[in-house]
Amino acid sequence: MLLPRSADPLLPPGAGGTTSPAVPDPGPSASSPTPSASSGDAGDDPGGSGEAVTCGADPVDITGDKRSVRLEGTCDLVRVQGSALVLDAGQASIRTLEITGEGVEVEVGFLEAVALDGDDAAVSARSSISVVRISGDRSTVTSTGDISTVEVRGEDNTVRADGRVSSVVLEGRGNSIG
Repeated sequence: MLLPRSADPLLPPGAGGTTSPAVPDPGPSASSPTPSASSGDAGDDPGGSGEAVTCGADPVDITGDKRSVRLEGTCDLVRVQGSALVLDAGQASIRTLEITGEGVEVEVGFLEAVALDGDDAAVSARSSISVVRISGDRSTVTSTGDISTVEVRGEDNTVRADGRVSSVVLEGRGNSIG
């Protein structure tokens, strides 16, 4: 679900950008201008270095199972969907990261907002994060700075900030925020 920036549920009021129309999801298409890394299996990446994807003006879609992808540049929206995906975005800047799936691992340089829907995921940001939303179990989000807003619905999730966490909403058991 994509909303206009003015109604973006991931960002607190007044955070980030100008108002723009909703961006439709073009779905998988060979003619799609959206940068994407599509499905593959572990045999597609024998060296483990990952397929390289560069951000542009369009949203980036990364899908598949048991694979690695390296993301570079400045991205407004990155959507990750699959299982056992590893996304190395250590040199990237991402405004909004949406993750759907199981066992997804992401390392990112700068991250403004993350929405995680699934289980057993790990997101590590070398920046402060405005919004962290987790819906699922046993996932971890870490930040080297502050985290402004945390919303967790699920069990046994961990959200850690080297700085402070300002606002927290928890539903579920065994969650650790701090």
